[in-house]
Amino acid sequence: MSIRDRIMAADGQWLMGRVMPRDLLQGIGKYLHRVAPEREDELIAAIKNRAEELIEANEDMVVDRPAEGMLGISAVVLAAFETLRPEFDGDERRTILFLQHVFGTVLRDYEKAVRKERPMYGSYFEMPLERLDPGTFEMRVERCFFHDFFALHDAPLVTTVLCAWDTNWMGGSTRRSADCDPSAPR
Repeated sequence: MSIRDRIMAADGQWLMGRVMPRDLLQGIGKYLHRVAPEREDELIAAIKNRAEELIEANEDMVVDRPAEGMLGISAVVLAAFETLRPEFDGDERRTILFLQHVFGTVLRDYEKAVRKERPMYGSYFEMPLERLDPGTFEMRVERCFFHDFFALHDAPLVTTVLCAWDTNWMGGSTRRSADCDPSAPR
């Protein structure tokens, strides 16, 4: 692995394991501050505690530094989903849509870094990219950390919160070979 790839792997670990979870929790906190200010601290603490439990229980998924970061953001997303679903009257779809929205706002700041460098994803992902023409490429996800994590926790639809990242940076001028199908084996 080149020095550049090692740096990108460390960046992936730091970005997905520290920065994005923090920013996601801040975005969730802003929402809670408006709709449930009396419960904001309690719910954020519950998300953090559950995320720590998930990280500890899934340490075996960490195959390299980027996977450690992916576990961090995956754990926070799942913990937020589990904690906030009752706040959305148990409505799974509304909870996922909310998390997609908040995660999308977090991602806007990181799109350029992720778009440029794939080493930050590490060895857990298999996703060949094919340039179809100068303005379009195809991404086939054959192995996905996020899919495996959420499927392991019987929450495959929550994978779409993180799949929104791809949609965000790809924009409207790209085509994926298949939308994220959380029920498909990877």
